[in-house]
Amino acid sequence: MNICLNDKIFRIVSEVVTAEGIKAYLTGGWVRDCLLKRDHPGKDIDIVVIGSGIDIAEKIAHSIDPEIRVSVFKNFGTAMFHWKEYEIEFVGARKESYQRGSR
Repeated sequence: MNICLNDKIFRIVSEVVTAEGIKAYLTGGWVRDCLLKRDHPGKDIDIVVIGSGIDIAEKIAHSIDPEIRVSVFKNFGTAMFHWKEYEIEFVGARKESYQRGSR
C-alpha cells in the first residue's frame, strides 16, 4: 500500500492535517485500486476529515499554491480542487440518522 502513497500530495495532506491536529482518511476508488494492486490508482482522491472538509481543502490547496481555486459545495459539505493530474475532494465526517420506517 505504501507505493500508492508515495505521491507528494499525500505528504502535503499529512503535514497539514498533523499541523491542524485533525484526523483524515483516504477513501474511495484510490484505496480500492491500491488494494487491487492496479498499475495506477487513478486521478480521483477522496479524503474524509474529522472536522470541516471545506476548511481543510482550502488550507491544503493554499499550502500547495495560493492560486489554486477550491470549489466549495456547501449543500454537501464538500470541497475539491485540481492539482497536477489529480482531482482531490474533501468531505467532513458526519453522522446520519433516519426514521425507523424510512429504510
